[in-house]
Amino acid sequence: MPNVTPAIAALSAVLNEYWDWLHTQPQWAGFTRVEMQHRYQGSTQYDGPDYEQLVERLTQAVVVVAEQARDTGYLAPATAALLEAVLVDELWEDLLDLCTSTLPPPLRADLLRAGLAHWATPVRLLCAERIGEFPFAGAEGLLDDAVAHANPVIVRRFALLALAQLASARAVAWAESFLSPLHPDEYLVIASMDILAEHAPSRLSPLMPALSKHPSKYVRLRTSPSGSPAGSQPLP
Repeated sequence: MPNVTPAIAALSAVLNEYWDWLHTQPQWAGFTRVEMQHRYQGSTQYDGPDYEQLVERLTQAVVVVAEQARDTGYLAPATAALLEAVLVDELWEDLLDLCTSTLPPPLRADLLRAGLAHWATPVRLLCAERIGEFPFAGAEGLLDDAVAHANPVIVRRFALLALAQLASARAVAWAESFLSPLHPDEYLVIASMDILAEHAPSRLSPLMPALSKHPSKYVRLRTSPSGSPAGSQPLP
């Protein structure tokens, strides 16, 4: 059985280099690594040979760790490093997809379960989405709990949309609870409208008059008499 420790150490070393490199960028001057990780949203574009080389090495390191976890059948030592790699700008979704495609279902479930409980919101959002795509025993309960209690509210929305893929009746019940009375978060309201439009349109119809007077223009757009179904426009 191969020893995964050197591969994890190599991934951690490249991650250290990445965060050190990021710290040299003007917009991150004065931030600590922890502060950067908490503020990071995977939306900034970088380029240049140093960055490209770093990204290539990081991707290779993730593949090696995921493959060794697959071969040993044991993910636990690698979980933290793999989920930290998911935070990397521009690659966060690609790196998680690399992991989910490499790991066998039991280890993939372990990674997604840990990701849904991760401290970083982007990681939690992505893992909630992937749980909807790659369900496992207990997945519905995890998503249901996230819909009920997750903070910030955007995690609840992503968990609700994933839950709709696995347990539409439960998702419909949650959606109704967010629409009557109206939840203050407009995007959770819109997601709930979309779920009812797809899975229980007859339950959405009686709510439309109240929704048409919602203070959010995005909610009102979903109730427009233009003939478009409530769920036809993407979330803003």
